[in-house]
Amino acid sequence: MTLSKRSLNVPARFASLAELLAPLATKLRVDAVSRDATASTLLRAQTVVEELFANSIHHGYQGESNQLVWLDICPDERQLQIIYADAAEPYDPLADLVSATPVIDDAGHASRLGGAGRHLVAELPDRCHYRRREGRNELVCEFDWRA
Repeated sequence: MTLSKRSLNVPARFASLAELLAPLATKLRVDAVSRDATASTLLRAQTVVEELFANSIHHGYQGESNQLVWLDICPDERQLQIIYADAAEPYDPLADLVSATPVIDDAGHASRLGGAGRHLVAELPDRCHYRRREGRNELVCEFDWRA
């Protein structure tokens, strides 16, 4: 089977996560791309989609709801592009990545609490950018095929 363009939308409910990830979770191949590269790239994409979905529910929609999230999966010989969108209030998860809450431990060392998911979303794709379009937050993430 060859990976092909897919578009889907699901309600912002954790029970819908499997349906959202299904196109990325199946054993797929892209012509001219090794199986290792395909598996590695799909795993990175799954991780990003799962993080974005959880954040849409927890932060964007303030809990599970029938509000929708959208996912477009656009592969070609060079990369896998995913476009993830929700209709929550405008929010760019890539902005201000160092704004996690500072925590001081007993020894006086500072660390950050929270924000790890935003770093995953920023670091796992090879390229990623945010845009607000047609009342939706859209994150366009590109994953080069690499093992």
